[in-house]
Amino acid sequence: MTIETRPGQRPEIKAALQSRSVDLRDVVSLLSGGPGSPGTPGQTPQQQAQAARAERKTLANPRILPQTPLQLGKLGAVNLHLSFRAARIQGAAMPFDNLSFGMDLVDGEIALHQLNFGIGQGRLSGDFRLTPRTKEAVQARGNIHFERVDVGRLLWASGGYRGHGALNGTIDLQGTGRSVAEILAGADGTASLWMRDGELSSLLVDLAGLRLGSALLSSLAGSPTTNVECFLADLALRRGVLSTRTLLLETADAVTEGVGAVDLANERVEIRLRTQSRHLTVGVLPAPLLISGTLKGPRAAPDPAAAAGHGGLAGALAALPTVQLGVGDAQRCKILLSQLRKG
Repeated sequence: MTIETRPGQRPEIKAALQSRSVDLRDVVSLLSGGPGSPGTPGQTPQQQAQAARAERKTLANPRILPQTPLQLGKLGAVNLHLSFRAARIQGAAMPFDNLSFGMDLVDGEIALHQLNFGIGQGRLSGDFRLTPRTKEAVQARGNIHFERVDVGRLLWASGGYRGHGALNGTIDLQGTGRSVAEILAGADGTASLWMRDGELSSLLVDLAGLRLGSALLSSLAGSPTTNVECFLADLALRRGVLSTRTLLLETADAVTEGVGAVDLANERVEIRLRTQSRHLTVGVLPAPLLISGTLKGPRAAPDPAAAAGHGGLAGALAALPTVQLGVGDAQRCKILLSQLRKG
């Protein structure tokens, strides 16, 4: 680390940090100024009580997006140029293997660049910029790239489901607000993700299509996997509402299409999943699966407003615009989408 001072100018700090092993919970605690989650080693009794109060407040809060003001104005006292690299990330349920990034803080503006999380043979990378605006508001711009991200690692970390495959795609967004929640509530952007030639837990696919009999058999069989021939997600974010342009999953057994939106301002979700089985299945309900409610507590049930057997994938997809995903060699996805649009 070097610190350079000049009369009448902000101090200039340059630092290069390395960790052989890091717990991301410690990083979050450091950035937030809090004591971490209850039971974190090294906490004082006062910190344990503070952590317990913070956890109860979080559990009672119906929202999940952070509402704490960002307050970048306090960072204008120095200019900082920082690089950080962690060779290993701790935690059995943590999907990330390693981490590196660079950060420049100049005149109160933060630029986080070359952010890289290693995940199996792939990585999650991105660049972000936070610029102070009037009335304590912050303008945020960012992009995230998925490069052969190991889906199996993500599934296991989120719920212990089995699967594997390489997820690719990009997310771009920009918005202005005083907190993360406020920024996302009015943000604009796009998200495009795709995967081919992978596997997912059969139980997940059966439940998405309300194939309850097959889901029971999958559960009794230890939730085997089914081949994924194509997954496409093309989403648009407009003024805080994330809506589906294309949401499609093709497996060896079924084709599932999703239509709906997520209101980030009110943290509400309403998405319908309609599945067409490729062969005779047991205990299939005719209505689509409706996922609705809050982001913190969504509910999934047969859609009461849908007429049994009405509509279908071809009709829903016929009105979709041409998808420009940059899906590379995902030719199977392109063929499937073309076939469904033709009815």
